[in-house]
Amino acid sequence: TLSDVVAQWGRSRTKPMDVSRLTRYGCFGFFLNAPMFVMYYALLDRVVDGTVSPGLVNTVIKVCFDQFIWTPFFYLPIFFGVLALWEGKTLPASIEEARERGWGLTPVLISNWKFWFPVVSIAFGLVPPEYRITFNNTCMLVWNTYLSRVQNKDGREDEPRTTPQLQVD
Repeated sequence: TLSDVVAQWGRSRTKPMDVSRLTRYGCFGFFLNAPMFVMYYALLDRVVDGTVSPGLVNTVIKVCFDQFIWTPFFYLPIFFGVLALWEGKTLPASIEEARERGWGLTPVLISNWKFWFPVVSIAFGLVPPEYRITFNNTCMLVWNTYLSRVQNKDGREDEPRTTPQLQVD
């Protein structure tokens, strides 16, 4: 939610805060993102730590799974799809948005790699598991500000997404 406030203020300080957008982001973080990541990290630790001894190989497996499987085929599609649904889009339109912006090799994923590869490498390699969520959540403030801006664009890099207006002549 704080990251969406930053994204909205960064876009325009003269426009009023979009409270419904802020609510959507807050609900996504509280009801989906937080529980999803707690379960994901616990499962990843249990599976990988149970099969590979701690060290560099363990860290590389976790980073690769996180960046090449979890993020492009689970997290980003869920993020874009759920928020599109909560914006009031139809299910087919929300699925299409999830595919276009979040599924597979997308511009968002490439940006994700630039930011998250170093972060998750530190998180999995150096941060004790009990502090990993806190560490990642701190980094997520920056990343989610970016995601909020991307999610609220209509595909053009320099313009916010707009709702078409009916013109009466």
